[in-house]
Amino acid sequence: GLSVVITTTGAELRTNWVALVIRTYFSDEYRFLVRKIVLVWNSRHAIPEEVAALEFEYSARLRVVATGTASLNNRWIHTLPHITTDLVLNLDDDMMLLRPGIECLMATALSHPEAVLGPFARSAAYDTTTRSYNYSFDELLGELDAAGYFMLLPRVLMLRRVHLEQYASLPAELHGYIDDEPAHSDDILMGLAVPQAYRVIPPRGSLLDFDTVCRGQFKRGEYLGKVGGLGLTPGRGSARTAALNNLSAHFTPVFHSQAGTCQAETGQPIKVGRGEATVLLAQMQGRMQALEALC
Repeated sequence: GLSVVITTTGAELRTNWVALVIRTYFSDEYRFLVRKIVLVWNSRHAIPEEVAALEFEYSARLRVVATGTASLNNRWIHTLPHITTDLVLNLDDDMMLLRPGIECLMATALSHPEAVLGPFARSAAYDTTTRSYNYSFDELLGELDAAGYFMLLPRVLMLRRVHLEQYASLPAELHGYIDDEPAHSDDILMGLAVPQAYRVIPPRGSLLDFDTVCRGQFKRGEYLGKVGGLGLTPGRGSARTAALNNLSAHFTPVFHSQAGTCQAETGQPIKVGRGEATVLLAQMQGRMQALEALC
């Protein structure tokens, strides 16, 4: 089995969604897949009553970690004492990976023990003239890019406990930089610390997210303001590029990127770079009308 880590800042719109994910993973269908859930309450505020009630209901398998701060380092460091499994599935609080997707990532992890795995990838192009990297949003905005992937986003990310240990053991100055800069770059730091990235496209319909399910419930302006991704924030690209270059100065970046599907345990090759892989991912994201009541 594996441990699931969910990090939330207590966004009001997603409280029901997080509860849905927890109850789903503690159902009989997932009994032998999910051993434990660690819910990171990444906030200075106290744990609300509804979250405390969930922990009481599932006391044997749910651990709510109140961090006391809003640091994104917390999901990689403060979770370590509560994780006893080798495999860890990290989820943002707007995501859910159903059983076929979990089994897909677990099967792929067996043949790629050093890699982190997940469906959401980013690339970075190195400019030999300026000797610097340019962070690319091509996976988000739909532009084609021939560069390989250099990192996976933590929205849905399978990794191993040793990868958390690698992040936790990084110099304190790097953790401090993550707390001070505006680009939420803990995932970039993880990508530099663990450079083996294997992009895995899960089976059709096994990936659910608050965004896809709830998009139709909001007017566009309201939607972008309340549930739109951070990638839509003005200046985000330049901030991420700056963070990548500042952090990469502490490493010797050597990125090993691959891509595949879970039609077979070994995966089927997909063009590394963008294009077909991202189109396929978009087609495979599931939408359940019945869940719209939770928006």
